[in-house]
Amino acid sequence: IEELVRHFLTNEPAPGIQWEYNLVKGRLGNVYISEINILKDKIGIDKTYFALVTTKTGSNLPSDGDQKSYIDEAMSSDIKAYAEKALPKSLLDGMPTPGKVVSEVKDAKTRLITWTLSNGAKVTFKPTGLKNDEILFSAYRFGGSSLYTGKDFLSADYSNNVVDEMGYGAFSNSDLQKFLSGKNVSVSTIIDLQKDLINGKSTVKDLETALQALYLKCTSPRKDEEAFASFKNRQMQMMSEMKSDPQTRYSDTLNKFMYKNHPRSKEIPDQADFDKINLDHAIDFYKQRFNSGNGMNFTFVGSMPSDSFKILVEKYIGGLPSTLVVSKDKDLGMHPILNENNFTFRAGTEPKSMVNEMSYFDTPYSQEDEMRLNLLSEIINNRITDIIREKMSAIYGGGVGMRISKFPKERFMMQSFLPCGPENAVKVKDAFWDIIQAVKKENNITADEFQKATETALQKYKVGIQSNNFWLGTIEKYQQYNLPMENMYNFEERLKAVSIEQLTATAKKYLSSKNVLHAVLMPE
Repeated sequence: IEELVRHFLTNEPAPGIQWEYNLVKGRLGNVYISEINILKDKIGIDKTYFALVTTKTGSNLPSDGDQKSYIDEAMSSDIKAYAEKALPKSLLDGMPTPGKVVSEVKDAKTRLITWTLSNGAKVTFKPTGLKNDEILFSAYRFGGSSLYTGKDFLSADYSNNVVDEMGYGAFSNSDLQKFLSGKNVSVSTIIDLQKDLINGKSTVKDLETALQALYLKCTSPRKDEEAFASFKNRQMQMMSEMKSDPQTRYSDTLNKFMYKNHPRSKEIPDQADFDKINLDHAIDFYKQRFNSGNGMNFTFVGSMPSDSFKILVEKYIGGLPSTLVVSKDKDLGMHPILNENNFTFRAGTEPKSMVNEMSYFDTPYSQEDEMRLNLLSEIINNRITDIIREKMSAIYGGGVGMRISKFPKERFMMQSFLPCGPENAVKVKDAFWDIIQAVKKENNITADEFQKATETALQKYKVGIQSNNFWLGTIEKYQQYNLPMENMYNFEERLKAVSIEQLTATAKKYLSSKNVLHAVLMPE
């Protein structure tokens, strides 16, 4: 596109990428290093250069003389040609001892097959033809970093990041990337506060490589103190830069206020926090959470090879150790403040504000109410756009999100994100609550609004069911929430059963002022 724009504006030739590729391919062999050296001497590249230094405001910049000395030193260095390191020929030193499928459940309604393996792992899979040669998979087990009891809890929170930075088995992080280059394979392990997670993808041809990478990452974290030190330095630099952003500082301070300064509520760790990360503790905790298949729930979606899939699953997932692992997360007491509260944070000098209105309370999860809340939020967001953005010209964008979840607790939460000018913050807040109060009134939601919301929901569903990503996420959520699997297929029926009256009742039930936090970011 950019080439065509330049062609239109400046008459730059636009022969097309294939022509350019053939041109380079045909002429590259006629370019010799002696010619490059002649050109280098002619230009005087060793003596003429331009240095650009970028850094944060207020930093002590190197002088012109310092910059020149850095470049001269680099130019005079004896830099040896890069020598490619020989990589191991296999991801694994030895093959795991396969487990066995000890039970199989086929669900004719949902077309799901679930295997229980001899090591306690479960594998649910759904063959699809939605995208040729694509296999997506994920896994979860409850527990996560909430189970870590040490004061150096960042050792657990960052354990998967630290381990991934250091590599696995005989492979450093960069060596593993080189080994997998040219293969359509991706596998990641994640430890969040409540769960141990695995995500991955591959093609049919590369599925065994992907499962070998999964086995490697679960069983063979690698210790590399130099890589760990580099990781810490980069993280501290990144956090330092984040602290210079008013929006990020606001979010961090708001989160700590909302969760009563709970140690785990801090979004931006500082150097003292990173200094507390203990490498051995991080590796040990990672091993505790991943070096066992027991209690791990795997889901596969896509073009699974019918002839070899079971053999591969038994070998690499069934071959994981069967050690008993705690599979229930721990309540750390990190719960939001109660009643009505106000929070104002001043940061930055630009005339930018953010209005966050939050409401939350514990309540039993309901799939029916979840659908109604999704429709209700669509209607409210349309009103926010029509009234606050277009008619009042008071916000730049944004909207409201509403969700009812089961984890870490069964809880409803509503939160608005309304960026605006500081002079509009109060009237944006008032207009938002006017919209919230209005949808709770009888006969306030119009038939047109309701139809538009349901049509949008149906369209999203119809688009979603054409992708493997949709089915992977949906199956895993239904498993975690213990929902009837057949409900994955009756979305349209459940949507048609929703009425305007039910949405009004849902608004009255959830959009209360039981616990409300009025938060706003203002410039200094």
